[in-house]
Amino acid sequence: MDKTLAAYLEESEDIVKLLLFKVATKKELETYRNKLVSNIKTIQAVAKRLSDISNDVTRLISNREPSQEKKEVDILDPYPYSTDYGVLRVGHQPKITAMGHHIPAISVTNSTEIPAHPLYYITSTKQFAINIFGIIIKGTFAKLAGYKELQTEFCQFGQYCKDIKSCKYYHHPKDFVDLQADLPTDYLKGVTQGHFIYDPKHKKKHTRQIGDYTTLEKDIKESKNLRSEIYNREYMIINDILLYLLLQQKNLIPDYKNWKGC
Repeated sequence: MDKTLAAYLEESEDIVKLLLFKVATKKELETYRNKLVSNIKTIQAVAKRLSDISNDVTRLISNREPSQEKKEVDILDPYPYSTDYGVLRVGHQPKITAMGHHIPAISVTNSTEIPAHPLYYITSTKQFAINIFGIIIKGTFAKLAGYKELQTEFCQFGQYCKDIKSCKYYHHPKDFVDLQADLPTDYLKGVTQGHFIYDPKHKKKHTRQIGDYTTLEKDIKESKNLRSEIYNREYMIINDILLYLLLQQKNLIPDYKNWKGC
């Protein structure tokens, strides 16, 4: 095998981009599929060999431990977990440089070249989701709430919360799934007015900790609750998308003539 893993991934991504912007014939599709299958089989063979060696080493370590300290051996599966796919795609995605930052994006001449992609709905967690190069952003509608109202902050105990059904903090819907608890249909993340306001000093609760691209590095270093900021931002992104779609359904999004072909 004379190609690197990065080369295989790049080759596959090139096929994806080609299919997005080209109506391929059946023969061409079969050629692309055979190429992908060939790449997959080669990578699977390498992964299987690596996992076998890793498992042999794990067994040797286990055999050398005192019998009273021996633990169950974790055997490595050569196939990736569902959470691994995003990592693979993020590492080899096309990037556009904007304002000094590298953004995952495919370059097009105008908006008419952009294919339509669906908004997904996860039935188990009752969330909408978008997938941008393996980065999955999930959420649903948010509700405006006062500073002392319920579900405006995330519960730090997650699925280990003593009473998830009556907890005053917000739980990720997956906590309900993991605990096999009923997820209320109207269970929404609470956001306050402060969640829309940037606090450059990072002292006020319920405020945005990240301003814009010019303050990003400074905010990351100074923010005292960056995880909560990221979680809140994810939910607000989906909430804004859903509201925008509702506005479009009501024919309230203007279609300016100078937007045509841009």
